[in-house]
Amino acid sequence: MKKKVYIVLGVFIFAMIYSVKLNSVVKAEQNPYSEMTVLDISKGKISIDVDHISGYDKDGDIITEVNPNGYHIISSSNSTSNKITVEAGVRTTIVADHLNIVSYSTDNTEPSPLFIRPGASVTLILEGENSFKGSDYNAAIGVPQASDGTMAELIIEGSGSAICRTGKRGAGIGGGQKCGYTEGAGIITINSGTIDTVGGDYGGGIGNAERNGNKNCQITINGGIIKALSNNQSNGIGGSRDREPGKADIIINGGIIYASGPNNAIRGESIQYSGGNVLALSNGNNTNW
Repeated sequence: MKKKVYIVLGVFIFAMIYSVKLNSVVKAEQNPYSEMTVLDISKGKISIDVDHISGYDKDGDIITEVNPNGYHIISSSNSTSNKITVEAGVRTTIVADHLNIVSYSTDNTEPSPLFIRPGASVTLILEGENSFKGSDYNAAIGVPQASDGTMAELIIEGSGSAICRTGKRGAGIGGGQKCGYTEGAGIITINSGTIDTVGGDYGGGIGNAERNGNKNCQITINGGIIKALSNNQSNGIGGSRDREPGKADIIINGGIIYASGPNNAIRGESIQYSGGNVLALSNGNNTNW
């Protein structure tokens, strides 16, 4: 009799454990970001450092605790001027979930709607439609290079989209003239997502601003749908003013890419192509990369 009780009890415990694990899997599938800290950018600016953060939850309460699983950033308003800054030494994941961040003025402390300092690395997962609008002299998403060659790193993934546009002398994604570092970009990798970038006058769509850093910036495109343009005297991918050296190492492994610029569409010291569909046109409608 005791043996039967133990068997029944064992089966019951096993079923309970299996049910808990199954529920956890289902919840994870329903919300893959459930282990992340939710921050509301409309409640205030967000700063992520190695040992603390500064941000706000959906109720407006301040959050300071670091989460190794990353941060799911939402917005309860249609538009905000609050910015996201990631400090040197941080390696983290950020989910951008229907954000619309507009920068109205140049600011060396917080130069871009999303700014990653040299020595930091961010994986940016795009959910829904996002927009990052930079001001003059800085990038929409700042991925700069310090004077000693230390680079910020940005990896873009996800099934959502991002519009990244800025004013003069800034890249759509990359460097900015008044960001507090060089005008060169760091390491930019795009794995998926729909990316629409426009650099301001003399700035690339993706890459350097008007001038360069000490080292070539590194741009790798593995997938996604990318539109990269420059308004004036630069190029879609690579960046830098036309009269400056094209200090960029560019690798294209996949994706659907449209690049355009006044004189050059894609420009760098090295360009490697192994896959993907690329349309690269200068304003004269000449294939140029």
